[in-house]
Amino acid sequence: MAAGSISEREFTELVLKLAEVSALISDTWRVVHSSRSAGGVYLERKSIVIDTTADQVSRSQYLDIENDTSLAEQADDPSCLTLSGEKTHSFLNYEHHIVYSPSYAVPVLYFNVYKPNGHRLELEELWNRVPKEHHIRMLEHKWATLTQQEHPVLGSPYFTLHPCHTATLMSQVPQADNKRYYLIKWLSSVGPVAGLELSPEYATIFDVIDSV
Repeated sequence: MAAGSISEREFTELVLKLAEVSALISDTWRVVHSSRSAGGVYLERKSIVIDTTADQVSRSQYLDIENDTSLAEQADDPSCLTLSGEKTHSFLNYEHHIVYSPSYAVPVLYFNVYKPNGHRLELEELWNRVPKEHHIRMLEHKWATLTQQEHPVLGSPYFTLHPCHTATLMSQVPQADNKRYYLIKWLSSVGPVAGLELSPEYATIFDVIDSV
């Protein structure tokens, strides 16, 4: 197997482990079982993101839908949210999926972003929300990196980070050769482009679980 890639079995094991850690730290990743998914499973996470800048977001505050029922109820109302001591902000609903690609032997991140009125963000709007540190690279290679295509399990259109360079990326990431860190290292590297920040608690809890 090529450097930076993982097998279907390794992906399944990492998915189950990440979901276990997610539950321990009150994150919202969950395992979805599907016969259409390679390995029979994929990961799903739903969250509400406060859109702190109208035109371009460099950093957003994540709020857990399941753990913040008051915010979840307000999500049904297209009006803006008001945070204590802060100005009024609009919000976005994010849905992230991690699916295995047998063709590339790597995980693939699929996601959609919805406005309060239920309309999905367009590709150009997503590019405008790419974190500043990734912006130049994205503007130069946007079609090669961030695209929209059919979800391999659900069959509906999702945005995705194309996996063609994932193995090369992961072969250069420190500790990624240690397969137990593969998924969290990958998510930490590519997640911000898709509006996803991974808590540093994942690495800490992974070590604790492995030591038991």
